[in-house]
Amino acid sequence: MKTDFLQKARARAEISGLDCHLVLIHERVGSLRLAHSQILQPTSTESFFAYVKLGRGSCVASGQAEGAPQWALERAWQEAEALLEHSSGCEQLLLAAPICELAEADLPPLPSPGRASEFVRGQLLGKEEVAGMLQVKSRQLAVINSLGLLRTALSTQAHFFLSGNGFAELVAPSLEELGEAQLDFVASRGEPLALPPGRYRVLLGPSAALDLVEGISHSGFGGREYLEGASFLPELKILGGDTFTLADNWQATGGLPFDFEGTTRSCPSLVEGGETQGPVTDLATARRLGTKSSGHSLPPWEDSGPLPLNLVLAGGRAEDPLASLGDGLYIPRFHYLGLVNPKTATFTGTIRDCLLVEGGRLQRPVVPLRFTASFLELAQRIEERGKPTWVPGSWGTNLVPPLILSCFTFAEEGRKWIF
Repeated sequence: MKTDFLQKARARAEISGLDCHLVLIHERVGSLRLAHSQILQPTSTESFFAYVKLGRGSCVASGQAEGAPQWALERAWQEAEALLEHSSGCEQLLLAAPICELAEADLPPLPSPGRASEFVRGQLLGKEEVAGMLQVKSRQLAVINSLGLLRTALSTQAHFFLSGNGFAELVAPSLEELGEAQLDFVASRGEPLALPPGRYRVLLGPSAALDLVEGISHSGFGGREYLEGASFLPELKILGGDTFTLADNWQATGGLPFDFEGTTRSCPSLVEGGETQGPVTDLATARRLGTKSSGHSLPPWEDSGPLPLNLVLAGGRAEDPLASLGDGLYIPRFHYLGLVNPKTATFTGTIRDCLLVEGGRLQRPVVPLRFTASFLELAQRIEERGKPTWVPGSWGTNLVPPLILSCFTFAEEGRKWIF
């Protein structure tokens, strides 16, 4: 986004006579898909999104549009103004204190299709009948309000994964940095094994481990859930044992330096040595709690309340998690997760790309199994943790290790539930 365009948007907000909150997103995405180890046609997209929220007294309305920057901003503004005329008073638009902080003026170009294909071909050597995708994304976020706030942040991410009787992924800030690593993907051959329902010792890969800690953090550490009594806080004081330390740290993971209200993000500890800490907040929940915002407002159009975004779970001593597991199941990722009870962080779902492990070695693939489990209880069953690994998130990345759990209970084959 051009500096002149942003400054004009701020000036319009300041002289409008209304309370104004603007969120602008410019994004470029390049994708290259794989099927049966063959590279499909690369695609690239560019988009601009404008969200405008206006307030007059206790009346608030919003509008949004996607298109050319000036057109999208004008369309979103007009929609919000029209709705404001018919809005009844029910809330006050809270605004962050003014700060002017401009990052780079525009997005970097995407890597060429030839460079992307070259990277993928290098990763496919020796691998047969796999699917996957390479995605390179650059995104600029701007937050503006009528108090004079104007903050922008630029983020880039390259993500590559392979699947097919196995799963592995790489994530880095750019394709160049991604190219410095080799994907550790081992596919298991043979017909999928149908295991009976029951209890199994398991190794959660980094993606599944992220689902575990993300489920816990979103169920318990959101400010809205805390205020509505849906959180397991403050009753739960101990979580995951005395070596379990979980934080939300944008500085360690390349996340946003400010939230979608424009407040500087803090890096709070959620669980410190097994002891739970307080919830994260935005302007509204902080006011109700009598504190300052911790800078965890999410996109306002999602209406989800403040939540942790960039999770960091402390690693452990397991140099070779498969060897430490010995016999059991390797679960690289979950599938179709659904929240059942936030008070106990209970989720239902299936496992995906699961492999049988015998003697520390990957064996046959396993037919998907369904589970319903309290993620709080699963955290108590962590025996060992490996080295933390980057896992992609919606805004920035996360840093979590593979986890060995002493017991994971499955109810029945998951294939019956997948439509």
